[in-house]
Amino acid sequence: MADEDATAIACSLPTADLNDRRRTWQAVTDGAMRTKVAIPGGVRLTFEPDHATAHRLLDLVAAERACCAWASWNLTAAANVTLVEVTADEHGAAALQTMFEVTP
Repeated sequence: MADEDATAIACSLPTADLNDRRRTWQAVTDGAMRTKVAIPGGVRLTFEPDHATAHRLLDLVAAERACCAWASWNLTAAANVTLVEVTADEHGAAALQTMFEVTP
C-alpha cells in the first residue's frame, strides 16, 4: 500500500520540465508572495492582488492540475489578495508542504 500511495502523489513531469516548473514557481513567489502557511491537508499561498500575478498563477495552477491531479489546486483572486490553496490526502499534504517549504 505504501508504494501505491507514493505513486499516487508522484509528479508526472520529466526532469527538465519539473526544473522549469520549479523556476516558474520561484519567480512568482519571489516577486509577489506575501505569505505561505500550512493548512489542514496542504498549503495556502497569499500573493499580491495584481493582474499579472493572478494570470501567472492561473497558468501555473492549470499546469499543476494536469500533472499533479492527486492534489486539489484552487485559485481565488479578489481585490485585495490572490490566494492559492492546495490540498490533498495525508501523504499528499506532506508532499505539498515539502514542495512549498512550509512547516505544518
